[in-house]
Amino acid sequence: QIAYIMYDNGMQMCVEAQPGADAICVSGRNGYLGAPYWSPDGEWIAFYADQSLVSSMGTPGLAKMLLQGPARHNLFKMRADGSELTQLTFAQNSFNTRQAWSPDSQQIVYVSAEVYGGPGDVWIMNADGSDAKMIFARAQKGYSEHAAWSPDGQWLATPSQDGGLWMFRPDGSEAHLLEGTQGMENISGVTWSPTASGYPLFFRNLQTGATAPDVYYIAEAGAQPQRFGSFWWGPYWSPDGSRVALGTYTLIDDQHVYCEIDLFQVVKPFWEP
Repeated sequence: QIAYIMYDNGMQMCVEAQPGADAICVSGRNGYLGAPYWSPDGEWIAFYADQSLVSSMGTPGLAKMLLQGPARHNLFKMRADGSELTQLTFAQNSFNTRQAWSPDSQQIVYVSAEVYGGPGDVWIMNADGSDAKMIFARAQKGYSEHAAWSPDGQWLATPSQDGGLWMFRPDGSEAHLLEGTQGMENISGVTWSPTASGYPLFFRNLQTGATAPDVYYIAEAGAQPQRFGSFWWGPYWSPDGSRVALGTYTLIDDQHVYCEIDLFQVVKPFWEP
């Protein structure tokens, strides 16, 4: 199954069970829908919206939900068939976005910010929206930078508005700045590998005046970051952790972009200095 955003008579979020199948769509009318993220168990899709939501396909059980008050972006979840649409957050003066599921699908972390895409605080809640609490203050601004869960669910990593890459437990305890990331002010793309430990841990940092971000990796807990190269996006891992893809692009003119994808075979000890 695939979930996607479509611009057609307003914004819609649609799910197709298979190629060519009729799509189940949720309409944001003239509002905004964004970032559908599947729970790891495949049971739910979490997304954010700023308007009343209605089913554009008349799906049974998908009731109209009207946000009360001057709400901005709030988080919702639903089943792949459009049923059980549930509002998870009810903020009226903040943007709740950048959601990420825990590996066991039982919790969701997200960023609550005063300005869309701006710096904000990291919150965590149960998958049904209960027991929401703030666990990390002043996460770095970003539109698609989500807090990164380690594969075992024991750690979260996120860049700070004050600089550097920070790691902390899901309950907010043991927060610490990772050695070697001090002074890095534009970190993005924090990505654990699909290994049991989650290492190597990759991230990007764009230095002022640079033409592309530098990609770094941390080989193991406590290790210093090592520069891997300059790439605009990635890494994206193969599910077995044997390959990793990173990409760059170059502006040719006002209408054309040249893109290049590099695929690396991961063989130990490729990440060692």
